[in-house]
Amino acid sequence: MIEEKYGQEGKRALLYLDKIKLIESQWITGQNGPEKAYHTYYTSVQINLLGNLSDLADIIYATTMPEEELAKFEKKVESMIGNSDGVFIGDAAEALSMSQTLIRGLVRRSSVLQIKGYKITTINGA
Repeated sequence: MIEEKYGQEGKRALLYLDKIKLIESQWITGQNGPEKAYHTYYTSVQINLLGNLSDLADIIYATTMPEEELAKFEKKVESMIGNSDGVFIGDAAEALSMSQTLIRGLVRRSSVLQIKGYKITTINGA
């Protein structure tokens, strides 16, 4: 239903909101059989940040990076992952000449990548 109404971007947005735990999903029985339903408990969010300036600069950059650049980053990391079970964050940071903080921020923002332990994997993959 979401994909029909909002397209691929709507589906990606739901995956991202589910990933960062701002919504929860569950399967319900609908008119056309089982379907996924989404619910949120939050009406507002407050955050407090404490960190060194270079890390905060990387986090701000990761959150404000244009969607086109994020998509390029995702494609680069997906090509690094290939058919393996993931790529180590340190290896990705070195290969892409980025800090690990920036890599982590971009992966957390991504709707197709995730961090498992010390590795970056695809959400649908390994």
